[in-house]
Amino acid sequence: MAESRFKNGVITNVEIESAQTALKEAQLTQLQYQYQIVLAKLEINRLTGVKFW
Repeated sequence: MAESRFKNGVITNVEIESAQTALKEAQLTQLQYQYQIVLAKLEINRLTGVKFW
């Protein structure tokens, strides 16, 4: 959406870069949460004695 607004001259280059940075930060946060979920599942399996190898 920000790219479209930039092409139409509604926002500046700094604003588009800010929007892109915010998107990348959100994607990184999502990956971090997914990693934490995997670690939590592994810990649950370890605590319950499930062998996965």
